Amino acid sequence: MLGKCIVFAVFCYGFSWSLLANLDAADALFMQRSQGEAMSLKAREAYSKLLGSAQGDVKTYVIAQMSRLDLFRSVMLPKVPLEKAKEILEGCVTNIEAIKQTQSQEYFYLKTACLAFRAKLAKDTAERLDFGGQIKDIQQKVLEASTDSNGNLKGGFEGGGCLRVLAGIYSNPKATIFKLFVPRKALEFATAALETDSKLNRPFPNEMTGRDYFENYYYQAFAKIGIAIDEADLNEAKEAVKILKDTMEEIEFLIDSGEIDTNKREGETRYYYRVMGEVRDAASQCIASGDGWLDCLIEELERF
Repeated sequence: MLGKCIVFAVFCYGFSWSLLANLDAADALFMQRSQGEAMSLKAREAYSKLLGSAQGDVKTYVIAQMSRLDLFRSVMLPKVPLEKAKEILEGCVTNIEAIKQTQSQEYFYLKTACLAFRAKLAKDTAERLDFGGQIKDIQQKVLEASTDSNGNLKGGFEGGGCLRVLAGIYSNPKATIFKLFVPRKALEFATAALETDSKLNRPFPNEMTGRDYFENYYYQAFAKIGIAIDEADLNEAKEAVKILKDTMEEIEFLIDSGEIDTNKREGETRYYYRVMGEVRDAASQCIASGDGWLDCLIEELERF
């Protein structure tokens, strides 16, 4: 509905040409978010100014864009101070509640992603339990939003975003306390995210599938590392490293060919490229350590 409403604005109740022009302007700023904090914040403020006139699907879109920028500003830009990142992510969780009534993939993905990244920044066990508990409370709803009427997993928003965030949760040994460390299930989620159908999503210029979101490969590899730990299977760790290496080579090709920003996700892609490299190096070091590989992997995974 949103895409049709935006394209044929004159036919949409409550949707003015003025709002359309302002939305286009905000989207143009969003596309420049990789320039840094100032541009990302400018884009967020442009969307925020539209909240007084946006309704229905347009409001959902505006709120989602603000939360996308919160994730980007707090996690994917370099050298963000810890306390500032925490503040932005907590604001993201608050902001997304404005579309809770939609029970949409936009709501569930962005809320859970902001909670998950905030939990990673927890300073102590009590704080980690707080945010982890919030994730546990919502994760079943996230799964339901990613399942069709036949019980099959479906991708949807943000290249399988809901499935991706579930993969991140279920592959992390830290989720053991909430009985959510189920890496085989995480692999199922990540693989389904990769199979997300081609779709054109505003504001991006091209149709993208789940395979255009390179972070899906990262979480597929991370799930295999979780399996390696859970089942003491060294081959799973080796397969994870291969996935990371292959994906990084594909990204390097895009960088070398000047096509890295074709889909206007350069900032996100470069962030996951860096994290992939860190996980690849850590896992490779553990694999090469001989009999102590499992303890090494468990210890190294604490950093991610």
